[in-house]
Amino acid sequence: MASSSSSSSSTVSAALPPPSFSSLSTSEIQYLVSGSFENFRIDGRTNVEYRPYSCHTGNSFQQEETGPFLASNGSSRISLPGSSTDILCSIKADLIQPSPLQPDEGIIELHVDTLPSFSGSTGSSQKNQRIEEMELKSILNDLFLPYIVNKKDLCVIISKYVWRLHVDLVILCCDGCVVDVCSMVIRSALQNLILPTVTPVTKYIQPIQGGREYGNASSTRGKVSDDILLDGDVKHAVRLSSSSHCPIIVTIYLLEKVALEKESSTMATSSSSTTIHGIKIQKRGPISFIVDARSEEEVCACAKVSVGVDPDGNICGIYTYGNSSSLNSTPSSIARGSMGTIPVATLHEITKVAVNASKTVFTMLQQNEKRRESSSNSRNNLIVGQVFMDILKGCFELR
Repeated sequence: MASSSSSSSSTVSAALPPPSFSSLSTSEIQYLVSGSFENFRIDGRTNVEYRPYSCHTGNSFQQEETGPFLASNGSSRISLPGSSTDILCSIKADLIQPSPLQPDEGIIELHVDTLPSFSGSTGSSQKNQRIEEMELKSILNDLFLPYIVNKKDLCVIISKYVWRLHVDLVILCCDGCVVDVCSMVIRSALQNLILPTVTPVTKYIQPIQGGREYGNASSTRGKVSDDILLDGDVKHAVRLSSSSHCPIIVTIYLLEKVALEKESSTMATSSSSTTIHGIKIQKRGPISFIVDARSEEEVCACAKVSVGVDPDGNICGIYTYGNSSSLNSTPSSIARGSMGTIPVATLHEITKVAVNASKTVFTMLQQNEKRRESSSNSRNNLIVGQVFMDILKGCFELR
């Protein structure tokens, strides 16, 4: 199990900075935190319930209205109806020479772009926007990309040709939980990815002995050359079988039940801390877990943990964040010593909640894929015919 952790001094906002603490009043934070302990959230969901994401996929070889990008080997778009969440993913493939260290493995590169309107803080500078993109790219590279596909499946000719996948993410807007949504949109694009069939060209060489060539054809030997044949027929295109094992990321947000009202210093000291061997130890209150948090709920979280889970329920990696919530900078949280840390005893429970929540996400993505395939088969002939009619309409009068 791979594990990664950010330093406590750095702030990992995962490309979506939480709103400032001033944007939510103390009463609003109390209401959100108290509701999570009653298993009820502001939009009516339970703590482990996801929002109804809508997924659209396509590639350059399909004449479908649902394809987000035409010039790509696989693309996907995930949006949230009635909310400000819209993320696009495009995957393009090209043939390159492999690395000498891994001659039989392909290469996967990730590119992340965000729009200026995406940043949660108004008036955010371009520098902060670039920092947010780098942080999100770093998290996905460590926690997600090494497990999305078997890189050996991208090998065409060992030490000569491999596929390089360019995974381009465009985040238009996101209402919380951006890391999880990015993993879902990349997985959906991989499920739709198709690669053309590549056939290596074999040259037959006749051995020479004594200055004469053998005329017997059985004495010839084959040698793979640097030439390849690229089949452009979509019927012969192939899909990556290992893409079905692509994991997703589930981020667990920890909400701590603390008293945010003004308290006397003596009362706060006696109730929230204890002294052991002369060292003052801060006690933590009860903690509740939520998934798929909105931007308002992210502000209330005292800590968060991202867990990579594959379809079989195996944990691929765990990423712990530092002081990522503005609530940690409030006097109440500083006095209780939360500052984005998590108790070690809760780590097992966090991974258990993440594995159970991932089953819901995989089911939702499978239902979207089945719904897309059924609608595609029903209107495929109509769409292809309409495309040719639109092309000829400018040249001929069709009756």
